[in-house]
Amino acid sequence: MKNTLENIRLSWLELKKTRTLTTIALLVAMGVILGFFTIVPSETLKIGLGFVATSIMGFLFGPVPATLGAAAIDLISYMIRPTGPYFFGFTLDKALSGLIYGLFFYRRPVRLWRSAAAKGLVSLLVNCLLATYWLSLLYGKSISLLLPARVIKNAIALPFEAVAIWLLLAGVQKAWERISRR
Repeated sequence: MKNTLENIRLSWLELKKTRTLTTIALLVAMGVILGFFTIVPSETLKIGLGFVATSIMGFLFGPVPATLGAAAIDLISYMIRPTGPYFFGFTLDKALSGLIYGLFFYRRPVRLWRSAAAKGLVSLLVNCLLATYWLSLLYGKSISLLLPARVIKNAIALPFEAVAIWLLLAGVQKAWERISRR
């Protein structure tokens, strides 16, 4: 717990660095662009790569910048291309995803189990529970009607997304180490 609190403090201090802010801005732009390649089979189900930029932010800069950056991705994406009505709950979901990725990845070694645990928590807590609740409030549909399709989609996507995060962060770690040595 002490290590986690220290990482949150260090993550907060990352926001004072110009390099952090410029990299976060680039990752926010990347997240917005990746959001354009989302497949939307129904108004209550989306398949996309939004987790990529958020997980990189969490890995490089920790929970505080990743939370803010993920919320920025959601807000900017909505301003550029709205899909349905704006609802603050979805911005909260994105921010919570950034927080989770930051807590799992910041200043920690890249491991497959860590990627699976982080993505699993995001899939369960954020995508299946919170987002389903928001959708039921927004569209007036029963949670029991929405939940099965969302659970199936997240269960199928989880191993692929966890491996993608693991491979991606391993590459980012190597590249960031080379850049940081300069």
